[in-house]
Amino acid sequence: MIRRKWDRVVPLPKKVEFGEDLIELGNDWNLVGVEEFPEVRKKWSSAFRLSEGSNDKAVSLTLCDLDKEAYEISISDKDIKVRAGSEVGFDYALQTLWQLSPDGRILKGEIADSPDLKMRGFHVNFDSYRQMDIHEAKYAIKNAAKLKLNTILLEYAERFPYEKHSSIKAPSALSKEEVEELVETARDNNIEVIPLQQSIGHLNYLLRHDKYAWIREEDIRKDQLCPLNPDAFKVFTELAEEVIQLHPGIRYFHIGGDEARRLGTCPKCKEKVEKYGVSRFYIDYINSVSQWLSERGLTPIIWDDMLCAHPEALDDLDRRITIMYWEYWTTSKESPYFIARYNRRGQPVTTYDERWDSEWTDELTDLERSIMKTFARGVPLEESLGKEFMDLYGPYLGDKFPKRIKGYPYLEFYMDKGFKVIGAPTTLGNGDSYHTLPNYWRFIPNIRTACERAHEAGAEGVITTAWYNYIPLMFHFGLAATAHFAWGLPEER
Repeated sequence: MIRRKWDRVVPLPKKVEFGEDLIELGNDWNLVGVEEFPEVRKKWSSAFRLSEGSNDKAVSLTLCDLDKEAYEISISDKDIKVRAGSEVGFDYALQTLWQLSPDGRILKGEIADSPDLKMRGFHVNFDSYRQMDIHEAKYAIKNAAKLKLNTILLEYAERFPYEKHSSIKAPSALSKEEVEELVETARDNNIEVIPLQQSIGHLNYLLRHDKYAWIREEDIRKDQLCPLNPDAFKVFTELAEEVIQLHPGIRYFHIGGDEARRLGTCPKCKEKVEKYGVSRFYIDYINSVSQWLSERGLTPIIWDDMLCAHPEALDDLDRRITIMYWEYWTTSKESPYFIARYNRRGQPVTTYDERWDSEWTDELTDLERSIMKTFARGVPLEESLGKEFMDLYGPYLGDKFPKRIKGYPYLEFYMDKGFKVIGAPTTLGNGDSYHTLPNYWRFIPNIRTACERAHEAGAEGVITTAWYNYIPLMFHFGLAATAHFAWGLPEER
């Protein structure tokens, strides 16, 4: 493939038609139009070293009937016409010109661009990403904005500046002023903030303290609230209220809800689980959390794994909840393996048909073979999954099952149940490495597959997760990959 200058723009613009001749921006050009967006004018006049006065050559900005993030650019000898539907669209258009040439030497031609996914996000988890401080987080946000990402999922855990429950704060907790600074930085860069406060599990940072023993589900792992204890719900709402107050104007609030594996451990909970089942027990509690948030005008988001593993009462889950579907292993739209969370009866989470170990093995890529060896085990797949699983999920597995399974198959399942869905691949997750570095050999195609399938299914978008405590530099390749694939690939490459 012949490399062209626009091929190195991230994300790639959708439609590009360039000639051979160049124009050169400089102080003989000025930026005109759209007086209501002075920050855009100031930022890009400075970046391209444009004149403040009137010149024969102009970069002209015109509002038009395009989607909020879409833009069009026409480049000629004495005029660059930029058309967009909003201030964000103008910023994206000028950022594309900047990537083409910070020196302003740009080929004449046309660009038309818009994103495939309306939500294009990344996850900053201050809890597990311990080396991420306020300065590194702000740096990541600013770089994400340059790449046209528009959403950040902020998870703090014990690094949030709780006041009412201040004893659980880590020594490295952010201050209130730093959280406010972080939120302001995101908004100044057109990035929507979604805070996350766990509501049931993954709460060891709270429950390991003996003063909270009375709201634990059990006293061994000490990481899960007891859903039948009204004081447990009260503590969650007190934590969540403080998080909400430091994130004014938010639309979404992530309640976690994943890997609540201790459900039914305490005697009262055990009795209810035996009577109604795990899913009924879990969904009753989650609905109460959803109701509390909805009364405050917020849309709850929840991780999907508990819903997928225990879907018996899914029809009763509050439809105001948006489901975030996390899956870190699939690397193609037709995968030889997949995660079968439901009804696995001791089988591994990641599974594949045993014939891949014999008659089909030569059809595997090196990456597929590596993932299957590291994370999965072959079984008589359809028989192992069982009739209940196949009746429920079989229609979503694709027409090549059991040999190959549609990537991210539960996207359409959740959407058919009436939920909005966000895909969640990973850029730092699940243990394996590549020469001791993050295994981007797996992560990059995982991100691409999630983006392609989210677009295909009509999902809300993607938010790429990050879990492990590398130096923050390692985070940025995942940002670029998410931006690249969530925006979408151009029609011609």
